[in-house]
Amino acid sequence: MKFSKLHIYGLVGISLLTTSCNDKFLDRAPLDEVTAEVYFKKPKDLETYVNQYYNQTFFPKYANHGNDFNSDDQVNGQVIDERLQGTRVIVGSGTISFTNVRSINYFLNNYQKVADNNAFDSYKQFVGEAYYFKAVAYFNLLKTYGDIQWLDKDLGTMSPELYAARTPRNIVADRIIACLDTAATYLSEDKGTGAGRLNKWIALLMQSRVALYEGSWQKYHNGTDFGVVNADPNKYFNKAV
Repeated sequence: MKFSKLHIYGLVGISLLTTSCNDKFLDRAPLDEVTAEVYFKKPKDLETYVNQYYNQTFFPKYANHGNDFNSDDQVNGQVIDERLQGTRVIVGSGTISFTNVRSINYFLNNYQKVADNNAFDSYKQFVGEAYYFKAVAYFNLLKTYGDIQWLDKDLGTMSPELYAARTPRNIVADRIIACLDTAATYLSEDKGTGAGRLNKWIALLMQSRVALYEGSWQKYHNGTDFGVVNADPNKYFNKAV
């Protein structure tokens, strides 16, 4: 059988293509992102990861802080009237951002990889910080939406949990408080001087704030459309104390 040069070149091309498809050259880690398998190796990796949450979302700065700002004679009158009359409406469409929740869950689901070569005491501070930031992220969602999905996984676009029902607000509040209990256990007791990292006392301070907020909500909304089943405000007031 005779082959023309065109046939020969075609066969060579097919051969090269087949070889390339089976070559491990194509089976490589993505170059535009770092995977958990190669990142979570040492305590410094955990510190670098949680550093992203030291921002104004979790440590907001308020204009004119310390002045007569956002008080009864400064708040927009229309907003106050809507709240007092119970006519302010939360929008029924749009999206709720779980960006921070997802990224923190990713950390909490992968930080154990550091344990192979490092003692827990060498990185428990950063684990405590992650639990603190998760609590604050959910506290912000709780104040805005009330009932909200509680997630412990870093979900993907096909995760069935995306369509789960909202978690009742009192359960969310309990889990926020539990996260802060864990954070207080892991965080350093050292208050430090000047700028520094989160410590145990900050976690307990935030916990008292969450407990006071939820206790007040359950007390003054009991029996209304915004109340919770089997309200127990004193449980939260005692926790705040």
